[in-house]
Amino acid sequence: MAISPPTERLWWKTPIHRPELIWIIVAFLWGLVMFFMMIYWHAFGQQNLATETYRTTPNAFYAKTEAMVQQYRVRDVNGLPVVRPPAGGEPPPIEQDLGHLQRVAFAPERIEPAGEGDAGDNLIEVAIEQDKFFGATRALVARAGTGRLAIETASREAVRRVRIPRDAIQFLDGNSKEA
Repeated sequence: MAISPPTERLWWKTPIHRPELIWIIVAFLWGLVMFFMMIYWHAFGQQNLATETYRTTPNAFYAKTEAMVQQYRVRDVNGLPVVRPPAGGEPPPIEQDLGHLQRVAFAPERIEPAGEGDAGDNLIEVAIEQDKFFGATRALVARAGTGRLAIETASREAVRRVRIPRDAIQFLDGNSKEA
């Protein structure tokens, strides 16, 4: 019992009972199985990510992306272009015919509110879901399409659009080999 001190001063010299020893051995063996299974699954599992990477500049990638969008544009949804991949390309990820969806990641610290008169690249219309003030900082949660953006700003103006700088965007589709 843990409330009272051990009856024998040298408690670590008392023999371990058989059922407890069996559970210790089973747990140790299961830990070894899981350890070696991680190594096996990394080498032979089919879930591994592509390891191909390419070096490019943000401007070169942006120009190539814009050319692809202009060439394969199907329609616009919520102000964002929807493109269809060329024949033999990747099929749409869902049952409906929506064209090719591109997964992107943003550097959240680089997202900034855009004013009403601002123009330029990567302006996205947003709907504010949460607006909290913490002293001089304002924390916003904005919905853009089906995604959410968390923004921290010192601006007190109403936010209807945000700007995402080119170098804050990372495209997660690793299927193309040219950059």
